[in-house]
Order: sequence, then structure tokens, then C-alpha cells
Amino acid sequence: MLASVDSAPTASTTGAIINRESREPPAGRWSGRLPLGVVLGLFLTAGMALAATTFYTSKKNEGRSEDGVAKARATSVASLVEECGAALNGDYTRCVSTTSLGDTSLADAGVSLGPGKGKVVVQDTAGAIEGLYPGGAGRYTVVAHSKTGNRFTVTKDENATLTRTCTRAAAHGCPAGGEW
Repeated sequence: MLASVDSAPTASTTGAIINRESREPPAGRWSGRLPLGVVLGLFLTAGMALAATTFYTSKKNEGRSEDGVAKARATSVASLVEECGAALNGDYTRCVSTTSLGDTSLADAGVSLGPGKGKVVVQDTAGAIEGLYPGGAGRYTVVAHSKTGNRFTVTKDENATLTRTCTRAAAHGCPAGGEW
């Protein structure tokens, strides 16, 4: 009777005999395989490193995104104040309330007027609302309060020049120069 080709021992190119059924290399030779525990350990270590890096990066960028929202709100409200002032021949004194800026427009912009984190304050001639940022008939100041504590301000002066400043220079979304 003839032996099966798969179970017959054969000589390898190195002269060692390998049993084709077990496919095990001769003793003392590396098989090219890592033990399962080593492989799982490597995957777990890499996964934990990736998770830690992602967590750190997201926390670091969280303030930037909050400040980005505040900047967008300041810009949106400044645009609404400009529209209101244009309708009143450049007089911004009546463009400080939800009524004058339009409830729907503010809601569409995701803005809530008033002091406090996440809200926006608009100032006119008399310093309406809080009385901290004096404006004038041809000027105004919009201050968006970020949840990071930063304040982003858009000011139009008597020369119709717009400036954008922030209170915490080089922190989160406020550039080092304090202007954005």
C-alpha cells in the first residue's frame, strides 16, 4: 500500500525534515508567529495610547470650539445690528433688543441676548444692556461671552471702522494679539 503524499516526510531546502501534517518547523527554528498573549498585549497598548491621545486632543480643542461658537455669534449679531441700523439711517440706538433685531433672526443664528456665558450683549449710545460698553448713534459694540470665559467683541466706532477683539489673548480661540 502507498503512503499519502500529505503525510510523507520530505526534505526541505535546508535539509531538515518537516512533517507536512503538523507543519511545525524543526526544533530551534523560529516559526514567524508571536504568541497570542503578546499580540493581544500589543493591540491593547496601541488602543490605549490612541484613546489617551484622542481624549487629550479633544479636551485641548474644546475651548477653541466654544470660542469659535462665540465668534460666530458675535459676527451674526453684528450683521443683524448693521441691518437694523441701515433701516434707521445709521442710528444704532434702537438696535439692542430682541424685538429690534428680530426674534426669528436671533433664533436662526442660535443667539440669546443678555449677559452670561453663551450669550451676547449689544451696546448702543446710552450703553443699553449692562451699561459697560458705550456706543453712539453711529456706533455699537457687540460682546459674545464664550463658555470658556473669553469675550469676543465686535465694535463699530464713529469712523465706521470695525474691530474685533478678545479678552484672553493666546487662550483657546483668541489669538496672541487679542484681535480676531
